[in-house]
Parts: sequence; structure tokens; C-alpha cells
Amino acid sequence: MCNLDKHRRIPADGSRSIIHFPNLSEPDRANGIISIEALEDHFVASVPLALKHKLDFKDTMQFAVNFGGDTSGISEGYGGLVEIYKFVADSVLPRFTRFFT
Repeated sequence: MCNLDKHRRIPADGSRSIIHFPNLSEPDRANGIISIEALEDHFVASVPLALKHKLDFKDTMQFAVNFGGDTSGISEGYGGLVEIYKFVADSVLPRFTRFFT
């Protein structure tokens, strides 16, 4: 928290999509059966045609936004910001209530 003050904004630094392939086992990943190539505006996932059934992801895609970056000195996801908020709201601010009453 020492890197931020009450007037500073935390910019959205980037985002990521998380796709889970439930049919793809750990040995499959370790053997390099799946190949994922990152291009400018999309990704290409490749597997041998006989194993294409292992790429069924059954609507388990997740999307995450990262906050912070190089200029703010932090990089947190939504969950990290919630933890910081709860800590300040539940542990820090109650110590100062006597000054505001």
C-alpha cells in the first residue's frame, strides 16, 4: 500500500483469457501434444487431428483483468484488490474510528 495514495488511480494493465481443456491430461501437456501460438490479435491452438476431441472446453472459459503495471508498482487481479480492500476496511480503518467520532 505504500506505493499508492488515496488520490492515485490503478489502471487496467491488461487482460487474459483462461481456457481449461478438461480432456487434456497432464501427460498430454508434458509431451507437447498441444501447441499454442500467440499472434497479434488471436491465438492458434494445434493438436494432431486424431486428438482434436481433447480440445473440447465445454464453456469453462474465464476472463481476468489485471490492474496496475510498471508505473504503479503493483500488478494485481480483481481478487488481490478485494483482499486489499477487505484488509483496509476491516483492519486498518477501525483503528482510526476514535478520531472520527
